[in-house]
Amino acid sequence: MLQEAIELFRKQAPSILPELFGGAKASEAEIEEDMATISYQLPRKHDMEDVMDMLEDQMELTMLYHFIPSQHTDFGHQCCAYSNILFGSMFKIHATTDSDGEVDSLTVTLYSSMEAMCTDLLEDLGRHEGRGTFRHKQPKESILVEFC
Repeated sequence: MLQEAIELFRKQAPSILPELFGGAKASEAEIEEDMATISYQLPRKHDMEDVMDMLEDQMELTMLYHFIPSQHTDFGHQCCAYSNILFGSMFKIHATTDSDGEVDSLTVTLYSSMEAMCTDLLEDLGRHEGRGTFRHKQPKESILVEFC
């Protein structure tokens, strides 16, 4: 099931969001028990706000968070967005700014079950708690309601 999700994502992402995935170099998928991860090296750098807008508007993803580890640097700002399970796909996309304050890569995580996705989203939020500030954060309660 994960292998099918990987192939489908690799095929559809460049046509849905060519600004990010068109021409991007994808790593081999790292497959674990309930999830698979693919890293994409983007052909050019993008502003974090632009990446978030594209994920929300063009891919219709839900923003899980926009995290800022320090107000003193543009390095390490992160965003994470996830798919609506009602559309039949289960994945999240994570972006981090580099030393120039721009996004040059994305990490896509695909899931084999709603339970695995819900657990990972909640754990992802938990890893960031107390380490900086959230410009946006999806409440844990909304995630639980969405997946129950």
